[in-house]
Amino acid sequence: MGSILSTLLSASLVIPLMGAPSFAQTPERHSSPTMIVEPLVHEYGPFELKPDRLQQYPPIMEFTFPEDIWLVGYEVRMTDPHGQRLARELQCHTFLGTSMPAHHVHEEVVGIFSDGYTEEFELPVGYGIFFKGGEKILWNPMFNNRNDAPKMASMRLTLNVVRARNLNFKLTPLKTTFRSLRSPGDIYYVSPGKDVRETTFKLPFTGKIHAMGTHIHPYGVSIQLYNVTKNEMVWTALGKKDERGNLVEMPKFESSSGYSVGKDDEFKLIATYENTTTKPVDAMAGVFILYDESSTIN
Repeated sequence: MGSILSTLLSASLVIPLMGAPSFAQTPERHSSPTMIVEPLVHEYGPFELKPDRLQQYPPIMEFTFPEDIWLVGYEVRMTDPHGQRLARELQCHTFLGTSMPAHHVHEEVVGIFSDGYTEEFELPVGYGIFFKGGEKILWNPMFNNRNDAPKMASMRLTLNVVRARNLNFKLTPLKTTFRSLRSPGDIYYVSPGKDVRETTFKLPFTGKIHAMGTHIHPYGVSIQLYNVTKNEMVWTALGKKDERGNLVEMPKFESSSGYSVGKDDEFKLIATYENTTTKPVDAMAGVFILYDESSTIN
């Protein structure tokens, strides 16, 4: 994947640095100051996906950046051998970062996730994921093929990056943690009809949550994060469906002001599925959280 570095586009995209918006508001853009965001694009594949099989792993890729880089945007699209879009559900999930995170185990994870229903992510303005030049970075993609025939598929990875030497203002680095339902493994099966499951946990930091995304499978309806200690809903991610009732996209949580996490706060993850078939279907439910440990808790 070292070749990804040669794909820096000469025509860079310049976007304005916005002031910190209020919670859950879309801020107004300003003309200055600016940061130069450069897209790195890499096509990985194609791979032949075995029929009727979940969690198919191609080799994990390793690469380094030649200089200090801030990642501010991340996108993964499924494509066929001709570069045309494929169904979202072929993408189970991906992870890009400096180490492979373990579920429900705290470690200093620097990285970001995606899945078929959260294909792209833009970090809140003023924040980024920092990678030092020469540091080993891993990219771990995973495919699902629920079809009864093999499928040829690739993943098109786009990283929106800012060279640290080009910044004339400070970005705040974000770290990552991932929490999911386990029953006892990550995959469970939902019988026909409605299925609601939950799990409780504490987060391994005090600070502020600035971004979140979900991991979910077809027939998922919603994933909610609830603060049990404060008795308040933090976020409800309700899936968007097409005219046939199929899940097509999950929302994302992005906030420059952030959501405060106290030392002893207990959280609940609630996942709702609606299986409209006549047989059990596979399910997963998780949330990846990007946070700032240095934030002051009011």
